[in-house]
Amino acid sequence: MLSPRLSPKPADELLRDWSDWSSRPAADSAADDPTERAVSTREAIRPEPGRTPVIPYVVEARTIRSADLTSYNLLLVVQVRRGFEYDGDHLRASTKPDNVGHVQIHDLLIRNPKNRNVGRGTVLLAALERMCRLRGHRWIAGGISSADDMMRVEAFYRHRGYTVVKGIPDIPFQWQVLKEL
Repeated sequence: MLSPRLSPKPADELLRDWSDWSSRPAADSAADDPTERAVSTREAIRPEPGRTPVIPYVVEARTIRSADLTSYNLLLVVQVRRGFEYDGDHLRASTKPDNVGHVQIHDLLIRNPKNRNVGRGTVLLAALERMCRLRGHRWIAGGISSADDMMRVEAFYRHRGYTVVKGIPDIPFQWQVLKEL
């Protein structure tokens, strides 16, 4: 169910609005990364262009690449009257050169409980999957810890095509989620 203030609009129109609004410099940069020769990029990953009506969410991907690690920080921004607003919902993931084709989710967070179950997590996860496909990654993995509402989180991932593996010894999470793209 959508929040009452969010009306779908054509994806091309949303992306045009985003492009106009986001032409300002990125708030963070590769200079914030302690690794040498890091490169930072910023792009809109979602929605895909077209006339299809979409919820006015844009997923901005901020990528920092170095020789040792590629870090993806996907921020969900919501279109509001005079621009876009980031209210803390995000997905963080990374990949390492020695694990080619594999991306590890570190954090998927919808901060405000009132914003849960309205598609925000789904939009972030779909954006990560699209970005991974575009970059040639074949696997996405993540973990579910006892700090999470494990049954709700398990259902969320299963509904989106992930396999949930329980009881793996010697990993930092109690359950692991996996998806082959």
